[in-house]
Amino acid sequence: MAEPRGPADAVLELLPELALALRSSAPHERARRQQPDLRLTARQMAAVIHLGAGGPRTMSQFADGMNVSRASASEMIERLDEKGMVARERNHADRREIRVHLSQSAERMVQATLLQRQQDVRAVLARHSDVPPAALLALLRDLTQTLKRARP
Repeated sequence: MAEPRGPADAVLELLPELALALRSSAPHERARRQQPDLRLTARQMAAVIHLGAGGPRTMSQFADGMNVSRASASEMIERLDEKGMVARERNHADRREIRVHLSQSAERMVQATLLQRQQDVRAVLARHSDVPPAALLALLRDLTQTLKRARP
């Protein structure tokens, strides 16, 4: 006789599907569909989202925000610049300082993707108005942090 299935089992079954759905709706996947030759790594996608959320940053701020060395940040920005995703500007007052920001096309792509995600989340929350949003948010935060700490 099979054991009764509980909510944890259902969540475990849904997680891979959720991961795939999140990945397929990510800004870099949207860009790839629009520009099939565009290939962004997961780390590059994280950088694009980081810049999209925080706006222009110095290279030091970017490296700190991404938790990478300045050399790694420079290499990442170089690759994104080659793909037309970012632009760099020198500070006229301090020529040593370089600020990086998303290109206009990357900014439009990120904003369109995030807007679509907002609309999707709002629609789901509206369909499940019996679930308190604060409780759902607490659950998702806790699950996310627990999964981040999970060991293989």
